[in-house]
Amino acid sequence: MNVGTTPNDSATNPATLLPLLDRGSWSDILTVHNPTALYVDRFVSPVWYVIGICGNVLSVLVWAEKGTRHVNSSAVYLATLSVTDLVFLLLHIIMELKYAWGVDILSYPVFCETYFVFYLAVQYLSPVLVLGFTVERWIAVCRPFQKERYCTTSRAQKVVAGFVILCVSLCLMQAYFWTYVNGQCTLRQAALEGGDASLWSLWTWSTELLMFLVVPIVNLVFNVLVLCEIRRMSGDSLPGQAKQNAHARIVTTVTLLSVSFYVIFTTLPATLVYTLSQDFESANSTLTDAEALQDPEWQRYFEFITFRKVVEELCLSHYACNCILYALTGEHFRTRVWHILHGNRNETCTTYSQVSQRNDGFSIKLTDLTNTH
Repeated sequence: MNVGTTPNDSATNPATLLPLLDRGSWSDILTVHNPTALYVDRFVSPVWYVIGICGNVLSVLVWAEKGTRHVNSSAVYLATLSVTDLVFLLLHIIMELKYAWGVDILSYPVFCETYFVFYLAVQYLSPVLVLGFTVERWIAVCRPFQKERYCTTSRAQKVVAGFVILCVSLCLMQAYFWTYVNGQCTLRQAALEGGDASLWSLWTWSTELLMFLVVPIVNLVFNVLVLCEIRRMSGDSLPGQAKQNAHARIVTTVTLLSVSFYVIFTTLPATLVYTLSQDFESANSTLTDAEALQDPEWQRYFEFITFRKVVEELCLSHYACNCILYALTGEHFRTRVWHILHGNRNETCTTYSQVSQRNDGFSIKLTDLTNTH
């Protein structure tokens, strides 16, 4: 389909047609064959942009506060997560303009090659950072006497720095894969040689499955271990102070588990539809647009595209809605946001100043735990 043609126009000379998916921009193709998927793409993503940009800015302001980070190492992970989610949403706008609206601002030298390095790096950082504070929460709940050794702000900063280096390093290959040719940002042909065994295919499958399947599953395992320990503690007959401290650890874990599970269950479905998409690309690409509208295989393909787009939009929400989870489950977060919105950002949060700094693994106060995330 050439830009501006209709299905009937495309049927005039089938022998000269390009493959169906190469006959125009993605938005042009969906306009003719699957407007529902296009509308979902165009009108849901902006909602996440508004929520996510505002929410992540507030989250950064709260979690990056010196007083919060000093007494709460998990705040380092959450502040970084908020920054990476914010950057991802801003970068995603460029993809949205290209594929949903047909506005290409990506096809420029250098920008084309470097864009996907950062676009994928911030995506990879999301589940990896969640893994960081999930393991930290596992230590705090299941190995409380080791908390003072491993759950420190300085260690969290080093771990986050390592995660950033790892994710950016994995994505440096994107600068080779993508190239600016003839006014277009496109994949390098040399990287595509070999089909399913090409360097592009092997690298993409390996990194995507590692970050969006293996890491979430590891997160899930640690979450299950934490839940089992919480269940055990809630059923134990403990002395008064010990029982109070155990309850405190349970309270703080609510926010961490909610964020962790949210990221897990909005990452795995996207990985699933990405995997399934390989089974929906075998339709006859030489059909005219009019014929494709009647072809069962093409209709099956575009029905899958609608399903995939709905799943992707739901999964996109985890880059935008963590702030809502923080507000629902964290009193400290709600209090600090209230102060920021009312111009009282410098007002000290007394609960954090009361956190015990003793090395005893059971000395953590309720105020520390309820305000963690």
